[in-house]
Amino acid sequence: MSTGTFVPLGNRAVTQPLLPSPYSVGDANGSFSATPADEGSFADIESDRSVVMRVYLADERFSPATLPTLRWRGVAFDQFDQRGRRRQRRAGPERAVRQAAHFKRAVDQPFSNHNGGLLSFGPDGYLYLSLGDGGSGNDPGGRARNLNTLLGKMIRIDVDGAQPYAIPADNPYVGRSGRDEIWASGLRNPFRWSFDGNLMFIGDVGQGAREEIDAVPVAPTGYDFGWSRFEGTVCNPNDTDPSCSRAGLTFPVAEYGRSVGRTVTGGLVYRGPTVRSLDQFYVYADFGSGRVLAFRYLNGRAVDARDLTSRLGDTGLVSFETDNSGEMLAVDYIDGVVYRLTGG
Repeated sequence: MSTGTFVPLGNRAVTQPLLPSPYSVGDANGSFSATPADEGSFADIESDRSVVMRVYLADERFSPATLPTLRWRGVAFDQFDQRGRRRQRRAGPERAVRQAAHFKRAVDQPFSNHNGGLLSFGPDGYLYLSLGDGGSGNDPGGRARNLNTLLGKMIRIDVDGAQPYAIPADNPYVGRSGRDEIWASGLRNPFRWSFDGNLMFIGDVGQGAREEIDAVPVAPTGYDFGWSRFEGTVCNPNDTDPSCSRAGLTFPVAEYGRSVGRTVTGGLVYRGPTVRSLDQFYVYADFGSGRVLAFRYLNGRAVDARDLTSRLGDTGLVSFETDNSGEMLAVDYIDGVVYRLTGG
């Protein structure tokens, strides 16, 4: 049964920002600030609705930004690296247009790598954003599982509840020890992740042993994905806890070692109209090896694993999105091409 092929849309990916945007620096503990937005910038971009991604040069050499769609538009939510380069842009809900603000994180990154890099609105209407552990190797500052820093975390904020933002009342560390913005911890470099209904799928880039995919319900649980005590399901011998206790940790539903690849690109659950054989399969890739893999998520487990590399494999796949018809798109960072999945 055909798994389809990727057909290029043309050289639509670029390595420089499309829109001007201010940049500001906050405190080293991590804060968010608001500055006036350029509301007039969206019209020209939205006129090309068939392509919703552009690539920006950023930490670890790749980071695409998803541009405004019909569902989320009006206010731009930008993520920057420490040199002031915009790394991500998400459009905000229309009800927030009157606020007219760019919301930006300003979090000190002690090293140049592992900056994470994605923003997305969840099914609950809150803005989620990911940050890597701060870089270097083996998380030397122990930041990923330290609840007093935003590094190595998935963050959840309410951009419509206050200026510059409010904290959702059911965030897991509200009223407890830890930063109120934190939704999940124990991440190394979660630079691509996605929602499918009430589920979140996270591709977390490994260090030297495992690349992992995590899948969890969107719930205020306070997930701890275990880095740097564990890399995937492998105990990290360089961690400070030699016992490698698994207590309280959430482990990946899929992982692979260096014989398969070295930099996982988190993907999407396919629900497009073209390739029915992939319906409800989570499709993801490895940036370095070019492998494209898939599985179905059923009853908390990854089942029916498939290797799609022979039809879809491509070194440099850095992000997946969908067009307005729901068809899958893929960005090739190396060649600067956006692909659409087709049958045949």
